[in-house]
Amino acid sequence: MKQIKPEGKRQNFHVIPHFLIYNPEFGEKRILFQMALANNMMLKWNPEKPPILYNTNLLVRQMSFSQNYNSSGINEQVKKFMKLIEDKGYVKKVASPIKQLTLYNVPNENTEENLFLQKKHYGIIYNFEFLYLLRLHKTNSMPYNTRIWNVLLVLAYLRYNIIMRVSEDFNLKKNRKKRPETYVKTYDDIGKELGLHRTTIEKCVKVLDEAGIIYHEQLFKTLPGTDRVVYSRIAFTNKYKYDGTQEYRLDSNYDYKKEIEEIKLQLKPYGEFGKATNASSDLENLD
Repeated sequence: MKQIKPEGKRQNFHVIPHFLIYNPEFGEKRILFQMALANNMMLKWNPEKPPILYNTNLLVRQMSFSQNYNSSGINEQVKKFMKLIEDKGYVKKVASPIKQLTLYNVPNENTEENLFLQKKHYGIIYNFEFLYLLRLHKTNSMPYNTRIWNVLLVLAYLRYNIIMRVSEDFNLKKNRKKRPETYVKTYDDIGKELGLHRTTIEKCVKVLDEAGIIYHEQLFKTLPGTDRVVYSRIAFTNKYKYDGTQEYRLDSNYDYKKEIEEIKLQLKPYGEFGKATNASSDLENLD
């Protein structure tokens, strides 16, 4: 798979709220639908409450799905998602000048429970990452038979959980040791939190790693008093970082390998040690 080459210019990104990441009630395609709606905001309609242009056919075409009007088709899934976020109070229906369109706005822009503009508790997906994954989806090139909506959900989850240090602290070694930008978890536990099977999580992580978006390394340890090596948790980190204080320009000082090494040092007293592998179960691959 061809890897993403991060750009140095200012980056646009999507804000994915924590309640959407962690709540399967919103449907398996919840992150994809939220991002599609964000891309259809009419920002000049009302500066204080920009409406969402809701057109099922348009959204389905942009997401490269074929029209399907049966009870379980993509059109009905979009409508169900819209009805749910409306019932939850995240959007509010407003009058539309065109009969074929439905317009919504975000009634509580400054609250934590905002669907698009949260100030806290959110994961970031950069727009160029979304477009890259969308191209794979459009050309049926997504590896491991993964689905774009699952890949986006896993990416939003990892970004939400990977700690982001403020830029002025980055070059201070003590801050990296105190708070490496990593997240350590098992596939089983991630699957339980997202409502997905562990195999789906593992495949999505491979896609993101091979695309050059995140990096993961499976840790292992020796059982006390034995020579038996067992696999344990997986360490995740970003492959690159954008600096928010510099208009989200690429941080050339960021080194994901150092982040991984720091978290392994922190885990060592608990039986997790530095030697690791990306292999899932084959001990013969260990060096």
